Amino acid sequence: MNLKIKNPVTVFIFSFCLIALPLFLFPINLFPGEIILSINGTEQTSEAPLSLSYFIGLGYEPSDMV
Repeated sequence: MNLKIKNPVTVFIFSFCLIALPLFLFPINLFPGEIILSINGTEQTSEAPLSLSYFIGLGYEPSDMV
């Protein structure tokens, strides 16, 4: 199999999408983080694993944020 890469920009875009799309679309809890809940001026902080998909609103479950 002789594979010739003709356009490096195409390879970069394809590789970027191949890596970034699953991280953003699926709620894979890879990153340590904090959830800050603010009610009536009081803040409650709890540590929880976070996913990149939470930042764009996908895969967000309120039960995961407790």
